[in-house]
Amino acid sequence: MVKLELAIDMGTSFTSVFQKGAGLVLREPSVAVTGEEERLLAVGEQAKRLIGKTQPGQKVVFPVTEGMISAPATAARMLEQFLLRVVPDHLSRPRIKALLCIPCGSSAQDRASFEETACDAGIREVLLVESPVCTALGLGVPLSSDSPIMVVDIGGGKTEIAVVSKAGMLAGCTVSIGGNNADIAIVDYVEGEFGFRVGLQTAEKAKIEVASLYLNDTSATLIGGMESTTQAPRSMVLTSRMIYDILEYCYGNIVEKVSDVLATLPSEVAGDVSRRGIYLCGGASAVAGLGKIMSKVLKIPVITVEEPALCTVMGAGKLLASRELLNSLV
Repeated sequence: MVKLELAIDMGTSFTSVFQKGAGLVLREPSVAVTGEEERLLAVGEQAKRLIGKTQPGQKVVFPVTEGMISAPATAARMLEQFLLRVVPDHLSRPRIKALLCIPCGSSAQDRASFEETACDAGIREVLLVESPVCTALGLGVPLSSDSPIMVVDIGGGKTEIAVVSKAGMLAGCTVSIGGNNADIAIVDYVEGEFGFRVGLQTAEKAKIEVASLYLNDTSATLIGGMESTTQAPRSMVLTSRMIYDILEYCYGNIVEKVSDVLATLPSEVAGDVSRRGIYLCGGASAVAGLGKIMSKVLKIPVITVEEPALCTVMGAGKLLASRELLNSLV
């Protein structure tokens, strides 16, 4: 039987799959639409397009919440459908071995939930690795046992803050703050301030287009929605300045948590981090000015990376390719 080796990062917002020998083969939203008796109707991009447009009896499900499995049965079926999309057509029933990225500090129960979800999706052999280790490997910078680096990975539903060396995790935590918090706050702000109702997808799209922590940023975008009172469709201009306070509060909390972790580090490790800097990544880290604000507050260089949303899955792919490193960490 042919073996397929995969690295999977199943996050709150997106699920990414790396195949050994082929590279990144899938990146889809972590969302599903179910019907009567929990029958699966759509997953990924197809399901995301149905948000706000479902029929009676249908339900939009986000099976991963704040990085953890919150709807195990739906998560397993969603993952199973994703796996069917990456299995080559000539392989009917391959034996799948997968390395799953899990949040740092996951409890035994959380780890069991990830493992059971993977097995229910048809994965025969499951390896669990804490995400920051994979993220560090995906940065493309040297990682040694005696010179650790700090990563701050801001996702949709969570932020992982960790210090990692080649030997594994030295310190870290997962906090329930991410890009989704800003999206919800934007929805509430627009309705409360302007009597204008928009969906979360509209808020997310607007945030991506104009989010900035520079007070003098003049970026603006046109968003569509409806009047809260009359339900009449209308549009309005949303500017960077309008949502500045929301972003400052959300990302300010993250910077505060990073400071808390730094304060717990032994002096030698703190010195290494100060010298090498903090690596900022994750899909929700792409906010103009965030790196500069973080560096100014923490007084440590902050390095932003290319393709911040893919660091974790690409690092997991590197780990999958190195049996020696994998054995030392798993």
